[in-house]
Formats: sequence, C-alpha cells, structure tokens
Amino acid sequence: MNVCNQQMACADVFCPYLACSFGAHIFNLHNNVGIDKKYPSQENDGDANICSSGLKPRNVKMNVILVSPPGLSKNESINRFVDNKYGILTVLNEQMDILPDGTEPQFCRLNGEITSAGFVGTIKAPSKDDSDNNEQYGDAFIFRKGILAYTEIASLFGKADHSTDLINHVLRVMGDNQIIKRLAHIDIFHDTWVTIWGGIQPARIVNIDNSGMDRRAVFVFHEWTDEEIRKMLDFRAKKKTISEIEQLKNDYSSLKEDIKNFVEDVKGITDIEWMFDRKQFATMPADLDVIEGLCIGYNLLVSDLILGTLEVNLHPELEKMLNEMKKMKDNLRMYEGIIVSIKKLKENKGITTREIYLGHFKNLGYTYAKCQELLEKAHNLGFIEPVRKTRGGGTKWNVIEDMVSGV
Repeated sequence: MNVCNQQMACADVFCPYLACSFGAHIFNLHNNVGIDKKYPSQENDGDANICSSGLKPRNVKMNVILVSPPGLSKNESINRFVDNKYGILTVLNEQMDILPDGTEPQFCRLNGEITSAGFVGTIKAPSKDDSDNNEQYGDAFIFRKGILAYTEIASLFGKADHSTDLINHVLRVMGDNQIIKRLAHIDIFHDTWVTIWGGIQPARIVNIDNSGMDRRAVFVFHEWTDEEIRKMLDFRAKKKTISEIEQLKNDYSSLKEDIKNFVEDVKGITDIEWMFDRKQFATMPADLDVIEGLCIGYNLLVSDLILGTLEVNLHPELEKMLNEMKKMKDNLRMYEGIIVSIKKLKENKGITTREIYLGHFKNLGYTYAKCQELLEKAHNLGFIEPVRKTRGGGTKWNVIEDMVSGV
C-alpha cells in the first residue's frame, strides 16, 4: 500500500480490495490449475485442490467492481496495479506461458470497450487453400491466468448492440471459469481463470439489474466526503521532488520483487485452516466463494512465508471489510428496488399514486413509504425528476432516459 499512497490520495479506499483480489487470484490459480502449468492443458482437476466441494476445485477468485462518481479514484486505483507500463503487476508478464500461435499473453491489462469477439475469440473460416480453422483468441483466454480490467463495466450491459450472449459469456467466465461458444463450423471451448475488475458510476449501476454480476463480484461503494475530495485535489496539485521520485522508484522496484516472491510462497500452501466461521458474513450460499476469496487474499498478504497450512484468521481490518461487503449488498438491493420503481413509472407514463404502488409492490414486500423512499433516492441520483402533482394525490415524474437506458 505504501507505493499506492505515494502515487495517489485516499488509496486506502479501493486499493485494499484490489490487493486482496490479487492475492485470491494467485491462490485460485494454485488451487485450480497450478501457477506454472503450461498450455495446452485443458484439465481442471487442480494443482493443489485445497478448497473443493467434491471433485471440482472451488472457484475462490474475487472479481471487483468499484462504484464511484467520475473522476474519483476508480481508474486511478486500478491503474496502480494493471497499467500496461507502470502497473505493479506487470512484473508477472514474464511468468505467463506461450499460446499455440506464438502469442505471449500478458498478466494484466486495462481495457475500454468490450466486444464478443474481443472477449471470447472467434474462428476464422478456412479458405479454399487452408483446411484448418484459425482460432483468434479472445482476452478471456489470452489473460486466462491474469487480470482483465474495464474502465466502465456498465458499458457491457447498457448498450443495445451488446447481446445477451456476450453478457452470458462474461458471467460464465467470472463464475465458472469457462469459455464456451458454438459457431457454425466449430466450437470454442477453453478453461480460464481470469479475474475481472471494473469501474462503474453510481448513476449507471441500474444497467446491471438482473445480470447476475452481483453474485459473482464484490461491489465496493464509497461516498466521498468534501474533505477527501480536497485531499485529492491537494495531492494532484503538489509537485513531487526529485528525491521523492527516486524513493518511489526504489520502493516500486522492491515491491515488484516482493510480488514475485509472493507468487512463489503461494505454491508452498498445501492446506487451509479456518480460524473463524466465515458463514456469518454470507446471506446466500453463492456469497461464500467471494467471501473466501477476500479472506484468503487478505491473510496471504499479511502472512510471512507460508509452508504447508495457511491459517485464515479474522483480523480486525478484514472483519471491517467483510462487514462493508454486507453493507454493499444492501446498497445493491436498494438500487434494484429503484430499478423496479423506474420500470413501474415507465408503465404508468411517469405517474405515481398510492393505489398503483401498493397494487404492484405489496407482493414484493414493499410498503408505500418504502416506495416513496426509493423514488426520492432515484430523484437524488438523477434518474427521475418531478414534473407536477396529480389529481389523485400522486406525482408526475419524468424519467431521464439517458441515465437509465438499461432499464
């Protein structure tokens, strides 16, 4: 964290989750496929198989989505780790294996837009002179042992030209570690252990409604204070001295060596012993994978050299992060309630009355007061704006289509 703190203000908001995700990612490789196992192995029987629920190793990676307004640390935090030139994780590029066509994959990359062909890959149909199919690998396979980051993950779910097929591919990779695509003349099938990071603006989180991503990733919310924003402005305006830059370079080089040593240490783990009941932080069975990823990642980062059994302890800072995760789930459910409200608004041409809402929401466990609260929250977020009062005692609202295009 010291290198992150030297390069940005408020690094402790998002960077700890990304660091834990990296730790969980390396362990997940060790548990599922082996850090050093080379292509073209398609086996998924695990290298260590420490965490499992039967024959198949558990998927304990930790995909991360950072939720913050534009210009407030999402991409800056991610770039500290995966920037193509200055990211601290680029030191692992040299440890990746070679693909059949000679392409050398990177460990990490920050992307903008996402397309089906770019993510999953495609097959170039054989020509008359070529009987072989030419597979063009997608990022999910090229970075199968690494981390892919997207500057605005909501772009995947909020545009009409992105099909449900692409969304399903992304979710399958996030949750099941598989790339499966059926084409006219051949199928694409690969295992992948890529971890996905992304940023999203609060106003665009409506675009992930019902996508299933909330069960496959940690959503990190943060409400920025005026003091934190002033701190970031001051940090950005301050020019670093030559000695400070030299110190940062030295710390940066030292951290890269620590990262390489960390990967070697993970290979020495043969078992895990849980020192607390992690089920207390889960509400659904599917929550356990992400919770275990956070716990394992955190304990790996704070532990010394590990040989044999990794003891997973509930450190105070880890407990705080786990409780924040539960709060984030509640925030996400609140956004889902807003989405339901906006959908109902559209059906009724923006008009709300007590009768309309009670008739629609009573089976969902919503009271009229809760409906009003959700509408007020949607108003504060800029999703809707009041136009006038109606004769029935309700309100006429205008839905801001640009803000809720995915609803």
